[in-house]
Amino acid sequence: MTSIEELSSEMILALLLSLHVLIGVVGAIVAYYKGRSLKQWLLIGIACGTPALLVALVMKRETTA
Repeated sequence: MTSIEELSSEMILALLLSLHVLIGVVGAIVAYYKGRSLKQWLLIGIACGTPALLVALVMKRETTA
């Protein structure tokens, strides 16, 4: 197994960016299941990552009247 010291800075950056996008996509999925726009939240999630996931987790489900 490769240790973190053996990874190049480009590999570390790619890993962090991938995790950022993955967390953002999870946030978008959570927001979608709470009644929000998937397209809008995909953009928010990819741009904001972890904060978008946290906001999606705490926001209330949108109700239809």
